[in-house]
Amino acid sequence: RDGYGPKILAQVHPRFRTPAAAIIAQGLIALALALSGSFVQLALLSMTTRLFAYIGTAAAVLVLARRFRDRPGALKLPGGPLIPILALLLCLALFASASWQNIAAAGIAFAVGAVIYRFPRRDHRA
Repeated sequence: RDGYGPKILAQVHPRFRTPAAAIIAQGLIALALALSGSFVQLALLSMTTRLFAYIGTAAAVLVLARRFRDRPGALKLPGGPLIPILALLLCLALFASASWQNIAAAGIAFAVGAVIYRFPRRDHRA
């Protein structure tokens, strides 16, 4: 509904008020992945893709805490930047333990997502 990705995935079912096409598409992708590899492979791929989000979150906490530290009511991190820095180090260590195939697959998924968000649908921009 926000203008990113295929329009059909944004449609909401009139009765159930759920994105039915998006749920079905996600289920089909999950089924294809489940049938294409072992549980261990899928768990490792899941870990690798989640690390992208965790790394981005930990880095954003550092940047935002520094950028807005003088504002009233700003988040004060216990231990200062220690927790997000430790989180980044842990994520990078876990990332280093992943196979290059999992890193490549996560990178491809990340790139596809970046392209989708870089180019919103034309009908939504107007």
